[in-house]
Amino acid sequence: MKLFLVGPKFDRPQSNFALFADSAKYWRNLNHTVISTAELDIEAGAHPIEGWSVTPPNQSDLFRRDIAELVKCDAVILLDGWQEDETCQLLMDIADHSDMTAFEHLYNNKYRELDDDDLEEYEFYEPNELKLDTRFSEILRKMEELHYKKQADYGVQNDPFANVRASHDFGIPGWVGCMVRANDKMKRLQKFAQGDNLVNESVEDSFLDLAVYSIIGLILFEENNGK
Repeated sequence: MKLFLVGPKFDRPQSNFALFADSAKYWRNLNHTVISTAELDIEAGAHPIEGWSVTPPNQSDLFRRDIAELVKCDAVILLDGWQEDETCQLLMDIADHSDMTAFEHLYNNKYRELDDDDLEEYEFYEPNELKLDTRFSEILRKMEELHYKKQADYGVQNDPFANVRASHDFGIPGWVGCMVRANDKMKRLQKFAQGDNLVNESVEDSFLDLAVYSIIGLILFEENNGK
């Protein structure tokens, strides 16, 4: 069977190319032919790991290319986030009208075949007519950049959150230890709000650290609960 991978690649703080690569490897190991637009993008100049750092030039040309490849396939593989991405919805719509089989990625290497009832239940993304604040996306990118820089200093090769998990040595779950660190940042902001000056770290950095710790805490909390 010839498969086409459908998933978001643009408008994200980090490229989604890794998921494309994992999915392509999984299905090829099952002796299927896989068309990955991430691989096609790499041929067009995208970074093989980071993908497109910004929306690439001539995006309409890439979309035309993707459609041309899609209609040659027998089925589509829907990767995480496809429902919230307008381009993915368009590709899925073409696949649906072409009577292609659709498999949705659940987690790890688990997929399920969708039927007509499944597709009717989905609430597709509707573009917001209100003007969006681009600063939100810019701050997300800055937050991610700050996180990876610190991760290189504090993490280890097989565990990027090793420094946070160190609370396990004291019998404290990692997510709780993470929230203790987040509380330190909150206390700094509280002092600033009460008129004190902050030393060694800016208010902006404290806000960013607080947001990063919240995300890490969520990840460790989910891990602690078997997710």
